[in-house]
Amino acid sequence: MDTLRELRKSKGWSIRHLAERAGVSADTVLQAEHGNRKPGTGTLQKLSHALGVEVADLLAEPFGEYRKAGLAQMDSLTLDEVLMIFESRSAAYEDLKARVDKLEPGAERTHLRREMAQAHGRLMDVISELLMRPEIRAGTHEETDARSRTALLGILPPT
Repeated sequence: MDTLRELRKSKGWSIRHLAERAGVSADTVLQAEHGNRKPGTGTLQKLSHALGVEVADLLAEPFGEYRKAGLAQMDSLTLDEVLMIFESRSAAYEDLKARVDKLEPGAERTHLRREMAQAHGRLMDVISELLMRPEIRAGTHEETDARSRTALLGILPPT
């Protein structure tokens, strides 16, 4: 979890210090930071509390420049083009997810999970862009919600 490492380092804390503040072992923090072990919900809550952040902040992957560039490129696209990009990115994410689910724990699975997190970020970029479109946002909140659902449900893969 690159985000965990970044948050810990931004506070100037050692692994041991974070572990003590969170009430978990130093090995738990180390394994989570290196992606060798996925922390459970309780551990995530302890770590987020110790760091003073939300659990979601620990799960977010930093995509920085890619995300800025990706969103800037979508400004000139039509709604249909944005929806096509969403469909493509959704399929890429689902493909990675299926591949990860078939793998035993190990380095390859960890690598693919990172790729999957990045693919998820790219997917969220398209959703953000979609929800900002004037064609979607026009009218009341209920109308906007209905248009958003209609646009996304037409192309989201079944769960």
